[in-house]
Amino acid sequence: MTKYVICMIIALILFPLFVVLAIVIYLGLPELPETLLLFLILLGVFLCSLVILLPLSFFSMTRTWAGYGFYTASFVCGITGWSMGLLLSWELWGPIAVIIGLFIFGIGVVPIAMLATLFNGMWIELGFLVLAIILTFGFRFFGIGLVEKAREMNEYKQGNALAELKRMKEELIRLRREDKLKPYQEEQLISLERAIARFSAEENTNKPKDD
Repeated sequence: MTKYVICMIIALILFPLFVVLAIVIYLGLPELPETLLLFLILLGVFLCSLVILLPLSFFSMTRTWAGYGFYTASFVCGITGWSMGLLLSWELWGPIAVIIGLFIFGIGVVPIAMLATLFNGMWIELGFLVLAIILTFGFRFFGIGLVEKAREMNEYKQGNALAELKRMKEELIRLRREDKLKPYQEEQLISLERAIARFSAEENTNKPKDD
């Protein structure tokens, strides 16, 4: 239990620090190019996910929160990459390219910026856009996978617990039939029946309904 508490304390301390760092970088370094500021923000999100969320994903008690954290981080990476694409499209190919990109489901500025940087030999900026796309979809699918894995593990544990409760109930019923059931075991049997009914109700509630 101690290791889970330590991880949660670290997360609660470091995550706001990364957010503050991103704000300071964006507001406190106005002399830097906007593209570099966006890159620093993306780097901060990546380090935050690597230092905080990835260790939390190793523990079953915090795996769901880590999954939601990666899923949220994917949107931050996506917005950062989109902002970078918008700036590069405007600077390299002008407002017409931006308008065309926005008409392509709003995200067309990113592939247009990739083409613009490719034709202008801006390999660092192109690499930034590719990295933003990889992190966006990588974090998103990884986060979804963590949440799904945590859900499956919870269902597996609940199923094992229910099976063990039923086994104990059958053993007590056998003792009752043989007139070997003691008074305190009678109370245990009643508690087991209630627990089994509660677990069964939770399973029926969590099962997806057929359309």
